[in-house]
Amino acid sequence: MQKKYRALTVGAGRIGAAFQWPDDNYSHAGAYRALADRVELVGFVEKDGERFEAANIKWQVPVFSSIAEGMKLKPDIVSICTQPEQQREVFRQLPVGLIRGVWCEKPYMGGELHGL
Repeated sequence: MQKKYRALTVGAGRIGAAFQWPDDNYSHAGAYRALADRVELVGFVEKDGERFEAANIKWQVPVFSSIAEGMKLKPDIVSICTQPEQQREVFRQLPVGLIRGVWCEKPYMGGELHGL
C-alpha cells in the first residue's frame, strides 16, 4: 500500500488556495485534491482574515495563523505560497528533518538555504 503524504500550505491566496479564482486546478490545494490517492491536504497557514476564512470554508481543513500551529499537523510536505520576500522567514520556521519536502511556488529569493 502506497503511503499517503500529508501536505500543509503556507499562504491561502490565489496560488495556495485558489482564493477568488474560478479554477481550483491552478492552486496547490487543487493539485493535492487531484492527487488525493497519494496526498492529503491537512491545512493552511494564513494571517489575512479574509483568506483564512475562505480557505477554511472552501477546502474544509483547519487554517492556522502561525507555522508553529500548522506544524502540529505533522505534514510531510509544505507548500510555500507566499511572496518572495516572505519565503526566507517561512523556511526559517520549518523544523529541519521533520518534513520530507518543500514545494516553493515562486523562485526562492532569500539567498543561501544553508544556515538560514
